[in-house]
Amino acid sequence: MAEGSLSDHNANNGVKTIGGNSSVSAGASATFGGCDAKAYPSISGTSKVVSVNTNGYSLASGHSVVYGQCSNSSAKVSVGDFVKYNGYINNGVVNALRI
Repeated sequence: MAEGSLSDHNANNGVKTIGGNSSVSAGASATFGGCDAKAYPSISGTSKVVSVNTNGYSLASGHSVVYGQCSNSSAKVSVGDFVKYNGYINNGVVNALRI
């Protein structure tokens, strides 16, 4: 590819973008990465919960959210609830620091 070429600017590089059509399941394979966001990109948003997993949720926005013992959560979340979350993205999954 020639220097300065933009022919690969839409290539999927493994990053889940807002509005993208790829999905990640937070099922048993995704684990909470901890409360230190390190250099991971931050994310926040509000979305409807479409399923509840053992360690997180799948959202109508297409994101999967996982949480841990240091996540600040105000209430139990059920399918159909809207959640507001803050955290960071790691391997395409939102690691929630506050829900």
